[in-house]
Amino acid sequence: WQSQPTEMPLPAPTPVHQPSRPKPAGKGMKLGRKSADIDTFVDSIRKDGGVVKDSSKIAVTESVRPSAVTASTSPLHLRQEEKILASIHREGDVDQFEVRGLLCLHVTEQDLATVQINVDNNDERQIQIQTHPNIDKRGFQETGVVTMKQAGRPFPLNTDVGVLKWRFQSNDSEDLPLIINCWPSDTGTGCDVNIEYELQDHNLELFNVLVSIPVSTQGGTLNVAQCDGSYSHSHGVLEWSLPLVDKTNSNGTLEFSAPGTGDSFYPVNVSFNMNKPFCDMKIRGVTLAGTDKSVPYTSECSVLTEQYTIE
Repeated sequence: WQSQPTEMPLPAPTPVHQPSRPKPAGKGMKLGRKSADIDTFVDSIRKDGGVVKDSSKIAVTESVRPSAVTASTSPLHLRQEEKILASIHREGDVDQFEVRGLLCLHVTEQDLATVQINVDNNDERQIQIQTHPNIDKRGFQETGVVTMKQAGRPFPLNTDVGVLKWRFQSNDSEDLPLIINCWPSDTGTGCDVNIEYELQDHNLELFNVLVSIPVSTQGGTLNVAQCDGSYSHSHGVLEWSLPLVDKTNSNGTLEFSAPGTGDSFYPVNVSFNMNKPFCDMKIRGVTLAGTDKSVPYTSECSVLTEQYTIE
């Protein structure tokens, strides 16, 4: 997907068991001793598709939940983020469903720069995982520990460094977090439309769910007969809003009549966010590298829909 300030674009899918990519040419660097070394490490991350963001330019956006504010004050902060992309045919076939994830580390104190992150991959689906070339790939595969390949080498300070990324792809509709069914019926003067949503995994919590349907009122009027949640209509778009979809309201309906034909009400666009990862990748803890000594840290998780379209 297009590069964003906080993301590390994924290359073509590469299963975990495949050999890691060759390291960029050049000699090793002694991080934490000279600013030039840190700059060189940062450049190597960028060349490999990593994300490095100057801490002075970090901005809290509307999509970040309140816990994200701790990133600027915690000496050691971890950020998990996922982007969801889905393209679904109106008959239910899935053209594309993809989840792209990233784990970033942000350290501001030298004493905490030499750490290891313990990650549990409890997801039973076929998730492709890739470590940054400077991370010990074999160690992660065997123990779930994210640490520098070179023992004792610290992470750069005051930068967001992408250390781990993952991807899940599927064409199975059962893997979708949210199903949207649209049923337009021609009345001769317009259409009666019934739209339903269904949360497939009741363990998920979807926040700020917004279903956008193109609805023109040229040649007629919009009449909403039933709505679970709330709705608004402006500029030819009917927006169906639900602040939260979880196991307590795992399905709902919007019924309306409007001018147009069945094709007039597509594409339907959906957006939502979550505060827990879709892929079951959990941070188990952080310790000083090579020890069992726990290190205090803060963390945040942001899951957003980059595209979720029914057409």
